[in-house]
Amino acid sequence: MAYGLTKQTPLADSPELKASRARFIKDPIAQQPPKVAEGDSLGTDHFWHGAVLNQWAEDWVRLYTRGKGSLEIADCEDQGIVLAIEKLDQLGSSKKSRLLILRTASNFTVPPPGTSPVKSLFENLASSPGYLPSLEANYQVGSKVTTELLNHWDQYQDKTP
Repeated sequence: MAYGLTKQTPLADSPELKASRARFIKDPIAQQPPKVAEGDSLGTDHFWHGAVLNQWAEDWVRLYTRGKGSLEIADCEDQGIVLAIEKLDQLGSSKKSRLLILRTASNFTVPPPGTSPVKSLFENLASSPGYLPSLEANYQVGSKVTTELLNHWDQYQDKTP
């Protein structure tokens, strides 16, 4: 339901984002403008950046999905939320089957060609061109889902959409 509602949502682009993407000359997917996508993530407490650790993450996603999934986005925070919801579910205070996680990308998990992982990770830490647009995208996409759920709660109250 969430993806169907939001997949056509236009997301902001800017000259700064275009310039950041253009550095990935060998990756046509990385050069695409922001869009809503559906895919797999790996939630860990292990932050990664660079080709070697990105391969590690891709391998784990393939392993966990028995070869059916592929890494779409990094996810180094949500495992704590999932754990909390699972505990609340065990206590009867929540339903883990109703958890929906919305991720927005603000940076790449690998550096552009010719840039070291360390430089890539720390060069724009305070002024990442993707940070504020990712927050805006989160609101734009998330508010559509939230509005749908609230406006049609009678349909969703007893069943997971």
